Amino acid sequence: MTIQKHAKNIEEAIKAALEELDVTQDMVDIEIIDKGFKGFLNIGTRNATIQVKLKDENKINDPIVPTQSMPVDTTELDAEKKVQNFLEDLTSKMGITCSITTKKVDNRLKIDIAGDKLGIIIGKRGEILDSIQYLTQIIANKNNSSYIKVILDIGDYRAKRNETLSVLANKMANKAVEKNRAVALEPMNSYDRRIIHEALHENELVNTSSEGKEPYRKVIITLK
Repeated sequence: MTIQKHAKNIEEAIKAALEELDVTQDMVDIEIIDKGFKGFLNIGTRNATIQVKLKDENKINDPIVPTQSMPVDTTELDAEKKVQNFLEDLTSKMGITCSITTKKVDNRLKIDIAGDKLGIIIGKRGEILDSIQYLTQIIANKNNSSYIKVILDIGDYRAKRNETLSVLANKMANKAVEKNRAVALEPMNSYDRRIIHEALHENELVNTSSEGKEPYRKVIITLK
């Protein structure tokens, strides 16, 4: 997903782009297209323009094909072991019987929990799952030299959730067009808001933005 932003200066343009995408700066690639120009008495003034692209989330599924023997990074192995131990201990204390598998590709650690009656780990709209993922990411990166992004999933929950949010986004966009007014969605976490933004990014009739403070921050759909 790539967007362009225009503002008085580069800093404001970056801030606006990050707010629209609901991401942090380390999750995007930023290209400065025009630094802008502040003319005398505003004569000839030109806004700064940047292009912001979300870093590829699909790399996690790309296989690693080593071309030569490479040394094993014990730090990475330790991170996986710490995460595995943490989740096994957590699920055991919750009285849950499950299997936990981890797969590390580049700087991403994908973890999948499989078993029966795992709704207690997911919670309402995935809130508990997101909280556990956050804690797991802290543990994975403790005393680690390089940043590891943790993606915690249960079966195909995240894919199903993404599909549900995409359907909701288009439904609410149609409502905004039919009613000829802005439509506000219910408060969502940053991950869910980003799915809404992505689903409507190429919609020619509406724009999306986020308003409010956590945990009440929500997506607003407005007409172009």
